[in-house]
Amino acid sequence: MIVDAYDPPRALAENRPEWNDLAAILSCDIICLHAPLVKNGPYPSWHLFDEQVLAQLSPRQILLNAGRGEVVDNHALLRLAQQGLTPTLILDVWEDEPDILTELIEYCLIATPHIAGHSLEGKTRGTFMLYDWLATQTQQAIVHQMADFLPNHDVSLICSDESLTVESLSTLVWTIYDIAFDHSEFVSNMAQSPCFAQLRKQYRQPRPNSDIAVRREFDTAHVTCTFEQTTHTLSALGFSASTL
Repeated sequence: MIVDAYDPPRALAENRPEWNDLAAILSCDIICLHAPLVKNGPYPSWHLFDEQVLAQLSPRQILLNAGRGEVVDNHALLRLAQQGLTPTLILDVWEDEPDILTELIEYCLIATPHIAGHSLEGKTRGTFMLYDWLATQTQQAIVHQMADFLPNHDVSLICSDESLTVESLSTLVWTIYDIAFDHSEFVSNMAQSPCFAQLRKQYRQPRPNSDIAVRREFDTAHVTCTFEQTTHTLSALGFSASTL
């Protein structure tokens, strides 16, 4: 992959003018949005992807939004989607949550209720950020570590590929996190009632007569590799990998 970035404040602060080229981003095969919502100042992100920008994208591209819903004009996106003029859509965040534009869901390859950071580790990490801050403010010693409160994840996998294939990497990813389940739950439940906030609040909580699994992160599964290069690649992707 060739990776481009668009971050005007960092481009200015770090003297990286190439990070202030939106046109370069709009030509990418995969466009991932992770921006905070900024309405004022020199670099607003609100409706950064408005109808004019969205119209420059094509169905051969992928548009993923896991930042803030209002970065994309959802009504403009729906109008283009109804004409078959949008990229492949992967949306975790939506404009006007929890009262989202539900008509947009059917045009998404993957749709989820703002849960990109809702793994067990992600939520625990957020708690410990508050704990660290409070300890600093009160000048107390930090006596707990996040790992002290996380259950073991007894998943061990073996990867024998010298060069990772799409198939083998997909197997590893889906073994740890089946995003299709979250998509299906979201689509089916939102079709019955506007329950966005409830789905987010109760995300992957155990329910009666359900074998729903707590969502873990890649590094909680240990992958044993036959080849050193595979170990390096998987480690770079966030897996806990070692070589036989």
